[in-house]
Amino acid sequence: MLCKAEKYKQLDKQKDIALGAWLSFMATAKKKVGKSLKPVYPTFESFFDYSKELRRISGETVNDLKERYKALNERLTNVGTHHRSGTDR
Repeated sequence: MLCKAEKYKQLDKQKDIALGAWLSFMATAKKKVGKSLKPVYPTFESFFDYSKELRRISGETVNDLKERYKALNERLTNVGTHHRSGTDR
């Protein structure tokens, strides 16, 4: 448990460092799109995916999350069906 807590602490430090780098980088980083210049990373999330790193540390994958949301959606659908029909669980 302590090891994971340390990983979360390190992740928060990485995020702070990445945010500082991104802010500095955004002041000058541009790419040519057509005739205009656009930022290379238009949002901080495109530069540093904090959610992805959290999932990596916790061991969850995108497929795990999809399965969890699918199961939750099924439960909510069932609750709505039972509620409308007047039956109760």
